Amino acid sequence: MTGVSYMLPFIVIAGLTIALTGIATSYFKIDNAVITTLNGFGWTVMGFIPPILGAYVAFAIADKAGLAPGFVGGWIAQNPVLEGTSASGFLGAVLAGLIAGFLVQQLKKLPFPAVLDSLKSMLVIPLVSALALYFLMAYPVGYVVGALYDGIVNGLVGITEATLPYAFRDPVRVIGCNMAGAAVGGAMMMAFRISTPGVSGIIGIPPASNPLLFTLCIAAGVVVSVVLLVLVKKEVSEGMTKEEEVDFDIMF
Repeated sequence: MTGVSYMLPFIVIAGLTIALTGIATSYFKIDNAVITTLNGFGWTVMGFIPPILGAYVAFAIADKAGLAPGFVGGWIAQNPVLEGTSASGFLGAVLAGLIAGFLVQQLKKLPFPAVLDSLKSMLVIPLVSALALYFLMAYPVGYVVGALYDGIVNGLVGITEATLPYAFRDPVRVIGCNMAGAAVGGAMMMAFRISTPGVSGIIGIPPASNPLLFTLCIAAGVVVSVVLLVLVKKEVSEGMTKEEEVDFDIMF
């Protein structure tokens, strides 16, 4: 959740910029240098998201020492360094953050001579962990997770940022139910061959190739998610104690 909370502002900036420029181009037929440049800016910011996610997932586990290797791993997830490998995107960034965090934790426990102890956090841990992340992300993750990510992209899933406040409170139930709803909505869009210019959600209705069917797919996904939530979510009562609630410290 820490990685998501730090990543969220970048998603807002990139997503809305891309959405607005996409609507301007496809719906209002505005095509000029300003719109093109602004769209490019949005996609540039979008490229920041996996490194930020990887860095702060690692930070949540290993504190500041995890930031650099997590960022390196997240960047490689977005920008594969070997021919024949694919970007592993968000999945790769989360995996990079977890690997970096736990690796740095273990490196911190290694005994060092007193004379070299000051170099441990400034030199040894960043270098060793970053190199380890490079080889792990470039080879096994690049081949395996990259191929998996190619198979599931903006077709088997939808984007459900609006549910994040609920997910923070009860991640297991809310995320699971929304994954099911997003899968249904996304699969329906693929079945109906609906296209959108890099835009999702309600803001994507006007420029969609079939706005009516696009709306139907979104509604179907919402219905699935809500019905599942009603079935699995605990009813909140006034007597519920703090210990019974699931809470996270979301940092911005």
